[in-house]
Amino acid sequence: MIRPLLVLLALSSGCATLGANALTKPMRVPIIGSTSLPHREVSWKTADELTLRGWVFDPEGTPRGLVVLVHGKDINRQHFSGEAARFTKRGYQVLAFDQRAHGASEGTRTTFGFHEVDDLKRGIDLLGATRVVLIGESLGAAVALQTAARDPRVVGVVAGASFSDLSTIAAEHRPFFFNDATFAEATKLAESESGFHVADISPARDAANINAPVLLLHGTRDTFIDPAHSKRILANVKNGSVVWLEGVGHIDVLVHAESWDRIERWLDEKVDASS
Repeated sequence: MIRPLLVLLALSSGCATLGANALTKPMRVPIIGSTSLPHREVSWKTADELTLRGWVFDPEGTPRGLVVLVHGKDINRQHFSGEAARFTKRGYQVLAFDQRAHGASEGTRTTFGFHEVDDLKRGIDLLGATRVVLIGESLGAAVALQTAARDPRVVGVVAGASFSDLSTIAAEHRPFFFNDATFAEATKLAESESGFHVADISPARDAANINAPVLLLHGTRDTFIDPAHSKRILANVKNGSVVWLEGVGHIDVLVHAESWDRIERWLDEKVDASS
């Protein structure tokens, strides 16, 4: 009798470890080559002494502001950095960087904004920007929203397919074979190893503290983060709008031509018109 119980305990513990790693340990996709756009390499240190790396694209003349492109989980700065030319033509300096534990940046775990907000603020500090537009996708969108709620330099936020809060999205992706105890153990283990509380990560809650205009984009066929997440965020935004992208899924929300056309139109109407 003892041996089967030990096997079950080992399986439960193993499942919890797998669950914790699935939540906070991203797949590291390497940088392949470089961008063909003129750029320069930058790096900076996080509060916990990790080195983050990125590219800066400079406009002609004095920048009118800074656009930061913030990628999602399991990808890197290359994902939509090719769109940087749209903004340098408008007079913006552009920063595309690898978030912690992604691409060429250091680290092994993501904290969904707990550390990433300060990571991003330090990148803004590095470039001395005082007028910032954040454009993020998925995890990057969630980080952008949380940063905008805490940094008055942000004058506009674009959030593509953000989750509304980490507790909800984690529960929605809970494996069918996880019982309540295993799921709770996996969550607790992830929190212990990463140094944050899942319940504290809520872009929807933070959205109420964003004073800058917010543009949400979400694909109607997103099966990874349900469009209901953007609806919950929109309900709390003071100055927000949403674009529903018909037939678009999750990973292509900011690789879709219509998305960038709508973003530029929003910049014209909501951000640059008031500068």
